[in-house]
Amino acid sequence: MSTLRPMDQIDRIIAEWQVTQPSLDTTPLAVLGRIARLMGYFEQVRDGVLAQHQLKYGEFDVLLTLRRQGEPYTLSPSQLSQSLLLTSGGISKRIDKLENAGLVERLPDDADRRGVMIRLSPAGLAKVDAALTPHTDAQLDLLAHLPASDQQALATLLQRWLTALENT
Repeated sequence: MSTLRPMDQIDRIIAEWQVTQPSLDTTPLAVLGRIARLMGYFEQVRDGVLAQHQLKYGEFDVLLTLRRQGEPYTLSPSQLSQSLLLTSGGISKRIDKLENAGLVERLPDDADRRGVMIRLSPAGLAKVDAALTPHTDAQLDLLAHLPASDQQALATLLQRWLTALENT
């Protein structure tokens, strides 16, 4: 007795290509197409959780980056830019929005009189801390569809792949 594994949408697309273009290598679709679809699910869940805390992902990302620095929760705009892979213009827009909402503060840089530092405000700390556990719980719920051993194996494979891409 054979057990058939359930088909996902990518399996259906690959089957269509096998009929119309049998010589086409669908490996990228099997891997990258699934990653893209999974990201869609992840973003939908993530954005729903963050909306409950009146946050958008880009704002949350800045708050998280400052939060994980530990006290005094401070980085320069260029450090934030590098950490978040954003242009200086992109990070400035996010900082402006967060500053206007009272979630971050611009402070003089003691090491460079011309520079500024961005610090998580007490309100920003409270907001990011309030959203962090529900955000993490939502991610755990998504991962719960895989056994722990598969989660670890997948994390290892993705780490190896990302390291290779980042070091080329």
